[in-house]
Amino acid sequence: MMEDGAFQDDMDNRRKDRNTAQRTIRRIIDQNSLTGEDFQNLRDTLHSGLLEFARPEILKQPQQFINLLKYARDHKSDEIDDVWGGLWDRKIRKVGRNWLSEILGVLDNDSFMVMNGNSVAMMELASDEFMVSWRYQNTKGSAYRAFCEAATNIRNKLGLSDFTELDCLFNTMYFEGKSNLAEEEE
Repeated sequence: MMEDGAFQDDMDNRRKDRNTAQRTIRRIIDQNSLTGEDFQNLRDTLHSGLLEFARPEILKQPQQFINLLKYARDHKSDEIDDVWGGLWDRKIRKVGRNWLSEILGVLDNDSFMVMNGNSVAMMELASDEFMVSWRYQNTKGSAYRAFCEAATNIRNKLGLSDFTELDCLFNTMYFEGKSNLAEEEE
């Protein structure tokens, strides 16, 4: 298991990355422009392996991506179902639940949990509230709301302060579990 110091270092890096991502999103919106450097900053700070996969689609439609970011910023205080539905309606091809939840989590890490393969796998282990709909490409706001509510319960039980901490913990557990399985197979 990752030592406390290493976990804290990872958390510190994630908090710095979140701040950088917030500044980058603000700059993209304020300038109404998406540069390659801005995209690189987001890719480097959002902790998602899928971001590079979506790059060609996003850079083909920069204004649509900017509008998506504006919508997320302007509606982050709405009901989770509503903001998720609005984002999904504005999404760009290859920009799925991982991207959308990453953006929301950067804007408000008290309300929005990252919904990716790692977090879903860990939620299966940690939550009595697991719902099959999390496992698939469910685009319904109600499924994302239920996911965030279950994540809130876990976060509170663990005494974590926000979803950045929970996501960091889930990633540590997920990747260390995969590493341990690989070692056992050797």
